Amino acid sequence: MLSSSLVRCLTMAAAVLLLPLSPCAAFTDADADRMFDAYNTAFYQTQANNRAYYKENTDGGRAWFWGQANMMEMVADANERAPNQDKRDRLAALCRGFTNYHGNDWAWNEYNDDIMWACIVFAKTYRATNDVTYLNRATANFDAVWNRAWATSLGGGLYWKVGGTGRNACVNAPAAIAACLLYDITGNTAYLDKARSIITWMDANLVVTSSGAIDDHITTDGTRVGWRFTYNQGTYVGACSALYRITGEISYLQNAIKAARYTRDSMCNAAGIFPNHGTSGDGGGFNGIGIRWITRMVRDQGLWDEFYPWLKANAEAAWTIRRTADDLSWANWRAATPAPPEVLFSFGCYGSVVALQVVPPSDPSDITGLTGGSIYQAEAAVLQGPAASTEHSGFRGTGYADYNAGTGETITWTVNAATAGQQWLSFRYANGGTANRPVRLRVNGAVIQDLPFAPTGGWPNWWYTPGVNVMLNAGSNTIQLAPTQAAAPNVDLLYLGGAPVAPPPGATVLFDGTGSSLNANWKRDENGAAPTWGVSAGAMSVAQNPARNDISTVNGYRDFKLHLEWLAPPGGLGQEAANSGVKLQGRYEVQILNSPRGQTCWPNTAGAIMSRRPADTNASLGAGHWQSYEIDFTAARWNGATKISDARMTLYWNGVPVHNNVALAGATEGSPTEAPGWHPLLLQAATSTASGPVRFRKVWVIPKTSETLEAENAALAGPVTASGNAGFTGTGFADYGTAIGETITWTVEAEKNANQLVSFRYANGGATARPLDLVVNGTVVQQFAFGPSGGWTTWISTPAVSVPLVAGTNSIRLVSTITNGPNVDHLYIDSQVPGPSTPAEFWAEWVTAKGLTGAEKDPQRDSDQDGLSNFWEYVTGGDPMVPDPLAADGLP
Repeated sequence: MLSSSLVRCLTMAAAVLLLPLSPCAAFTDADADRMFDAYNTAFYQTQANNRAYYKENTDGGRAWFWGQANMMEMVADANERAPNQDKRDRLAALCRGFTNYHGNDWAWNEYNDDIMWACIVFAKTYRATNDVTYLNRATANFDAVWNRAWATSLGGGLYWKVGGTGRNACVNAPAAIAACLLYDITGNTAYLDKARSIITWMDANLVVTSSGAIDDHITTDGTRVGWRFTYNQGTYVGACSALYRITGEISYLQNAIKAARYTRDSMCNAAGIFPNHGTSGDGGGFNGIGIRWITRMVRDQGLWDEFYPWLKANAEAAWTIRRTADDLSWANWRAATPAPPEVLFSFGCYGSVVALQVVPPSDPSDITGLTGGSIYQAEAAVLQGPAASTEHSGFRGTGYADYNAGTGETITWTVNAATAGQQWLSFRYANGGTANRPVRLRVNGAVIQDLPFAPTGGWPNWWYTPGVNVMLNAGSNTIQLAPTQAAAPNVDLLYLGGAPVAPPPGATVLFDGTGSSLNANWKRDENGAAPTWGVSAGAMSVAQNPARNDISTVNGYRDFKLHLEWLAPPGGLGQEAANSGVKLQGRYEVQILNSPRGQTCWPNTAGAIMSRRPADTNASLGAGHWQSYEIDFTAARWNGATKISDARMTLYWNGVPVHNNVALAGATEGSPTEAPGWHPLLLQAATSTASGPVRFRKVWVIPKTSETLEAENAALAGPVTASGNAGFTGTGFADYGTAIGETITWTVEAEKNANQLVSFRYANGGATARPLDLVVNGTVVQQFAFGPSGGWTTWISTPAVSVPLVAGTNSIRLVSTITNGPNVDHLYIDSQVPGPSTPAEFWAEWVTAKGLTGAEKDPQRDSDQDGLSNFWEYVTGGDPMVPDPLAADGLP
């Protein structure tokens, strides 16, 4: 509720003496806990029946409706930072105390903004506790406010209070946040439509589009009142960010960023500290609201580079100005908190707690110390002419190197290489001018080339130069930058990408850094023509033109392990921020984007299964750095044209597992329909407005030659699925009945006409063999004995046999030949049959090496009398002269 107390608090704010602050002390996670605990010690009041509320001030009382709701949301902020049961219990107790005091139906409150804040925190409490009671309260009261407050004149907008006194930002932006939150939870598109309508109306009636300022309200006669509050700025930023996340419409994100910049550049003092809206009354909570929603936008959209220094300065101010007697910190972050016995208001102190909950103590996008290359800061190099500076934000480390005269000045790094060889090298820099500012690169005194250092669009905007492969000596090397003209860039750091990972034995290399491997293994996906992507410095670069310029592999793959190294340059916004992707079988996209470390993972950021599932963890090394995907993929399984099981994928991103054996229920958006068979890999040439193209290096694939097909998923005619005997794989096993002719039939795909090895895992707890015929594509291949295994929970495998399969769909069937059969767990099949392309010659060599002579050379002979023919020993790597103690059956 924005009441007449606002006028009083703003008057007081204007009169506050702004005390000079000592340099801010860096806060820690422990300090965030400490301030949260101190706040609750001072203001949290428990009641009977597991209810609670927040007091009005340090003397007592009870905080009013909308302040109470925001302080409850502070607990949700703390739980998001460091979740635990105590915080969830506090949230639930506060909600119970709220409804006990205010009721379940809040329509009696004439202030619509008050109710929207309660809807937000009740929806967040539902998320934290999974208690639908809180969600029901949120939806019912949101709907009630919408029905009574949405205007029909001036294009719409929500009235601030009952009676149509004006339409204010303070109700409309929080309502849009609440609507997005309820849409996220319920999936009800009516809430999304309402959020869109609100922001459309605000853009037309309250937003100063040229600057990003938010006017406070519009009167009943259409007059705009341009008061400026961090409350309004923050909630508009939060609403637009949420709408961008949901819809992908870039204008929402652009508007959010503009409003955040206005708050920073036009509402804060020279040190970047938020304004003082008062320390009591309504204004006392404005900065907490503002910093909460701006920080959430920065986190969700990965904009730490630009905004983190500013947000951290405010969180550090909130921590530094606390009073040490009780660790309470008031809302005026520009002046010290008065010492006891000065009475402090709970709403006036809550913003400082919020700041430490939402702003992390260190830059989440900082990758210093992580693997994936080496970083050398410019300010730590030998500077001859340039000066270390911190004037422009967004740098890494402690500053950057700022050239003065340009020509004749140098930055020189000394780097160590473990071994001699080529390494990828680039520089992070800013050029706020309108033209290139070229700099000469020297390595160990030799001129390599002149780098352009193109404009970056502003001095706080940091890009990476295009990569260069340079030869380094083992041991110490010097890398130097010297401008060729007076105007020079600011240089932040040197990045050495390190040597690419060497492919393992058995890998099929799809790109090795050369144009010849690109042309040999890839084609334009649209028409099969030669690829037009460029190759330089050992990497291939995405070429967006001609339109739809995706490339796909010449050969198809079904099950495989894929290694892919990629680099996404800085720049761009949203889905145009160095967008690409790898599509497994051309159908299942794993997103590539320059998502920074520290960004919330969404279904469209890097590492995501596109539009389906976000990465479990953000393992990004950031824009401009080489990164890797290690993908283990198993294709969908089919019975003819009917899919019987989904494709599955495991993804390691820079060595971190982010998807673990995840089912892929269908092709991702914009991809061909799923189909059986072997299909190419695809690399996307998506639309991007980044500072350069996405690059790839070192791409290889290892086809998986084997697969396990569970018996319980096969076609059973007679046998039944069971799970009573432990030790099986999958979800059960097939238990034969008592009739002759019962069958288990697997449908198997083959890439080409070729022999493949098959064996069966089974248990036979009886005393005698229980033979089954092996039938492949309708032809009896042989009979397996399926001898005793030693118990029904003792599972063993038959020897492998080579069977002929045809390209496409095949059937492999086990048919009972007596009235009792074994329990069959699964079929194991491997397309990689041992031996060279001339198996007859290899058999002869093997026979000689094993000392077989005369009649013992017969493949069907069992020279060691262990039940395994000499041919089985050859196929499976056994010794025909040494009995196998585990052999349970063999060839007939």
